[in-house]
Amino acid sequence: LRLTNFNVEPECTPSRSALLTGRMPIRSGTSFVQPMGKHDGLVPCEYTLAELLSDVGYATALLGKWHLGSEQSRHPTAQGFDQWFGIPRSSDEAFWSLQPYYDPELVPQTRILQGLRGENSTEVAVYDYDARARM
Repeated sequence: LRLTNFNVEPECTPSRSALLTGRMPIRSGTSFVQPMGKHDGLVPCEYTLAELLSDVGYATALLGKWHLGSEQSRHPTAQGFDQWFGIPRSSDEAFWSLQPYYDPELVPQTRILQGLRGENSTEVAVYDYDARARM
């Protein structure tokens, strides 16, 4: 596979979406990063590069930041990846607990997740400043 031209967007979600689908992000509904708590990321009907590779027999995995959907139905294992280990949203969430007025009752700490295709992702650990350094 040789990719010769790719233009990134100003935010990570549109760029990731374009790379995985081969489509302009606005056509996939991912032209900007949705606020937390909203439906975010790729819709399940999007056909991704991971699904294409999986369909022809390749094993697929995603390790690290996903930021293309934080709901179970939009995790990497619902978009063609056989397995994944990482965080569903942005890596800057590791710094939330360092903020002086951070309240985990209002905004829970992000979790590191892992999953296998056909199964729900499960929480592995808290994603904080120390965990970010190890990922």
